[in-house]
Amino acid sequence: MKQRKLISAVLNITVIVLAVAAWVGSIGSVISSLEIASLFGVLAFSLMWVHYVVDVSAPQDADSHDFQYYLSRGAVLLAIVTHPLLVNWYLLSQGFGYPPTSYESLLGATAWAVIIGWLALFAFVSFELRGKITRFIPQILYANIIAMFLVLIHGFVAGMFVIDGWYLWVWFFYLFTFLAIAVYHYRADQEGLFNRYVALSGIILLALGGLGAGVYSITNNKSPESSTGQSKTVKLGDTAKGKPVTPEKVVTLNELSARNGKGSNDCWVAVSGTVYDLTGNREWQNGIHIPSGGEATCGRDLTSVLGGSPHGSSVLSNLPQIGKLSA
Repeated sequence: MKQRKLISAVLNITVIVLAVAAWVGSIGSVISSLEIASLFGVLAFSLMWVHYVVDVSAPQDADSHDFQYYLSRGAVLLAIVTHPLLVNWYLLSQGFGYPPTSYESLLGATAWAVIIGWLALFAFVSFELRGKITRFIPQILYANIIAMFLVLIHGFVAGMFVIDGWYLWVWFFYLFTFLAIAVYHYRADQEGLFNRYVALSGIILLALGGLGAGVYSITNNKSPESSTGQSKTVKLGDTAKGKPVTPEKVVTLNELSARNGKGSNDCWVAVSGTVYDLTGNREWQNGIHIPSGGEATCGRDLTSVLGGSPHGSSVLSNLPQIGKLSA
């Protein structure tokens, strides 16, 4: 019992510190409800991951859980419920509208990842209510394993543009370790060779889905970067439009403000006298830089917002240049 408590305490503290450190390194000077929601999301999954690891490394009777377990479980439930509420509040307050249209406005073609998140939420709630409904749906006992993989996929596709950098590798670690945990559980629990192979095949398919989502996150300009240890400034993000062009055009403030990213308008920003094109970048939706919580918007001079960040300077070098901002 003491060993279990020690393992649980060490892992809980570790995953909380990792999540908070990644979150602090990703937030802007203005913290939005979307960024708070991202912290709740990663904390909820991390704490649930700890439950599984502890059950494997130091198993005990299911009826002898201690106060620490129930405290962690309560924190998970609170974070799970709060996460989608804060996300949808952000979408409404920033003018993205109501679901599901708001999800598409935020994430574009990857809006399906939000639906994956809702399915995971439903599975978690179903699992928590298992004592009342398993007499009707015995298979609900498998819901938690499925939900964990769904959250991993959801996090890779929809979450890493809010909490990115080195934490992406932590998310990969969660994926592979949870795959091992799930295989361990189902290899021992399933009766009959056929049922065992069906369960293991489902786990492998879910894990492959998570791996594919992780590869997508890397290839979609989200590869991890080392932390500078500085307070975060806005990350403009890369673009798929190609190499910068030689600026020849002189852009007036009126022209810049007209490219505000809203509706069908392009998204232009100015930094240190140069105007850059961010049209089509998924971190900029409806004229707003999502990770900045609205601190950075299209159609503006963002020199003061970037604050001379080394990261910002390196990213700017890869963006198409429209021209020079007129004095």
